[in-house]
Amino acid sequence: MHPRLFKPALIMAALSVALATGTGATATASSAAAPRAAAPARPAAAAPASQAVFLPTGQLVTTGAHGISVLGNEGGPLQSLSMGGQSYLLPLTAEPYLGHGLDPGLFEPGRLARAESGGRLPIQVTCTGRAPHLPGMTVTSSGPGLAKGYLTAAGAIRFGNALGRLSAADHQAASYGQNGFFTGGVAVTLAGDTSHSAREAAPLPQAATHTLTVQGTDLAGKPDNGDSALVVDADNASLLPRFRDVGEFHHGVVTFSVPAGHFWVQAIFYQGSALSGTTHLDVLPEITVTGDTTVATSARAASSRLHFMTPRPATVRSWIFTMIFQTYQAPAGCCTLESGFIAAATPPGSLYVTPMLDRPGVGALTEITSAELASPPGARRLPYEYSLAYQAQGVIPAQRFVAGQADLATENAEFYSAVPQTGYLGAYSWFPIERRLGSEAVLWPAASPQQLIMYFTANRSLAWSTQDVLWGRVVNFAGGYTSPPQVFLPGQRLTDPWGAYPLHPAPAVRLTTAGDNGPVTTSASRSGDELGLDLAAFGDNTPGHAAWSINPPFKPAGSYQLDQNGTEIAGGTLSHFHGYAEVAAALSPARSRVTFVLNAAEPTTLSPLSASSQTTWSWWSSPEPGATLPQGWRCTVRSVRDCAVQPLLTLRYGVTGMNLSGTAPAGQQVVRLVVGHVQLAQAAAVTGAHVAVSFDGGQIWTQARMTGRGDSYAAVFDAPAGAQVTLKTIATDAAGGSITQTITDAYQSGTPASP
Repeated sequence: MHPRLFKPALIMAALSVALATGTGATATASSAAAPRAAAPARPAAAAPASQAVFLPTGQLVTTGAHGISVLGNEGGPLQSLSMGGQSYLLPLTAEPYLGHGLDPGLFEPGRLARAESGGRLPIQVTCTGRAPHLPGMTVTSSGPGLAKGYLTAAGAIRFGNALGRLSAADHQAASYGQNGFFTGGVAVTLAGDTSHSAREAAPLPQAATHTLTVQGTDLAGKPDNGDSALVVDADNASLLPRFRDVGEFHHGVVTFSVPAGHFWVQAIFYQGSALSGTTHLDVLPEITVTGDTTVATSARAASSRLHFMTPRPATVRSWIFTMIFQTYQAPAGCCTLESGFIAAATPPGSLYVTPMLDRPGVGALTEITSAELASPPGARRLPYEYSLAYQAQGVIPAQRFVAGQADLATENAEFYSAVPQTGYLGAYSWFPIERRLGSEAVLWPAASPQQLIMYFTANRSLAWSTQDVLWGRVVNFAGGYTSPPQVFLPGQRLTDPWGAYPLHPAPAVRLTTAGDNGPVTTSASRSGDELGLDLAAFGDNTPGHAAWSINPPFKPAGSYQLDQNGTEIAGGTLSHFHGYAEVAAALSPARSRVTFVLNAAEPTTLSPLSASSQTTWSWWSSPEPGATLPQGWRCTVRSVRDCAVQPLLTLRYGVTGMNLSGTAPAGQQVVRLVVGHVQLAQAAAVTGAHVAVSFDGGQIWTQARMTGRGDSYAAVFDAPAGAQVTLKTIATDAAGGSITQTITDAYQSGTPASP
């Protein structure tokens, strides 16, 4: 992954099953105890605690291991801008006020994540006179020339709406930052934050010697006021990393000071409200500057409308247009500037782009267009969604995309939940360059339980990684799963169960895929005498799925005990437990028998089934000098590969006939069981498996009838109607390893099946 701050990551719904393609349809963008080691490193495939923050204008974004994602229907269009090692999400209605009332640091998600606390964003207002009333701001102190306070999520929406109205009025008068609540030299910043202003004031790394004048005309052919232009240095995209290189048209002109060289120029013309509108993007072919230079841009030149055709009727929910500018002639560690546009409202508004077929002579350009489309309201049969993504190298093509059924992968997505929950659903798209740099994001509300038909653009250079957040509110996510990046083939059909019961501790899994995105941390490893364990406590039964954290308002509980040769060497309550058991301890050098007991529980309000479990692993462990993990893996305790994977046994379950609420018909039950080992372990043959069942929470046990051998078994028993089925599974291997797992109320039985 490229070492930069918080690059947005594209999250759109994914997965589907084979259904009739239906009639052709068209959609456009406007239609819609003695441990001595530190805690183990987080697995790359895992989804740790994410933090939701709100921009001062009300848009909601999430920050976490996957970067930044915009929440759908929570605000107006945004420009994503990554430059000079910083990433920004800029509302188009706020851009003219950057440096003219609004500090750019207000729209830097990484900075906001550090500043926001308890649902409040601390801000301050400075001015030359009496501090004005800022819409949506709660004032905590004020004095001559200064007011301090905060925005809540609701207050930020009020401020964003007021700013949108002011922006529309100022657009006509070319008076940004002079009227309304900006009268009197008002400047809004994060409270106590001056670092961004200091960075903007720092001298350029190279002397600017020429004036580049950019002319802009609006849709009426008149000189534009208030829309913005951006200059990108094609010789070295890091030489102009500041907001002095983003300017607003004033009576049709904006000027930049640049060195001699090659440049890209883009002009952004926006018409609409703070929630939705029309964007015209005019990108000029690469220009050469040897002296003072003038170029012309025009909203009318952006004539190619973003437009999608799908096999089944579908409505555009969100679209993203991204340009990645690169150069190969500048010093190492620089040379990338990304500019993207995100619309995630209902309807998302329209985008018009100027096709650019002249390839750059210096540097490189990659353009990526993606969108999410959904089945119309009231559509018959199962709901469905399209996740589409297209890439162009060196050019910007016409923005009309036809997705034929033969170009798509189809997956049946089954989302399990014992109680109705509302969370979020999405999928990252990963072209090769995005695997290094990241991609933009839209995350949409989704309900569980549900079955959803999902279609993906499929080709060998594109990978998708789906995310399912079980429960989500404005500033918290809890539960759910993330899949590893997968490359889908055209015409491929598959099924993916999300959160299928019973839930239980599960290790990290690396799937063989060209869409890999960074190393995966093994769940159990030993480096010398140092043992590290890291397992998801509430995993499901799909290899590769990584569990999301259990965050407030839900509070999971976990405890453990680690024994060596029957003597406890570590144990107790798992601190900062969010659903991942992270344990590190020192072992004695000699070969010994290690036993690890993990107890985990989550609130039944999040999942009344499989809410608690106890798992005991035992295995023989010895130092393995010189042991090294293969490429794509890292050790549990540190981000190195000098360790050996421990042979912990693993279990996967499949309950025949279980519906999406975790209920199987009463009567004969068949629970299929797969026994294996942590991936990469030197696995001994499985020697047997046994399952006992209880219908009273573990007071009375009945042995199930077992069939099968090797790693595959079936447990058969009878369950009465309305019972909560508790499972106890014991499996062993030929090397003396064992696993004993008890899952309380693993799933439930309903009424008897119809004859």
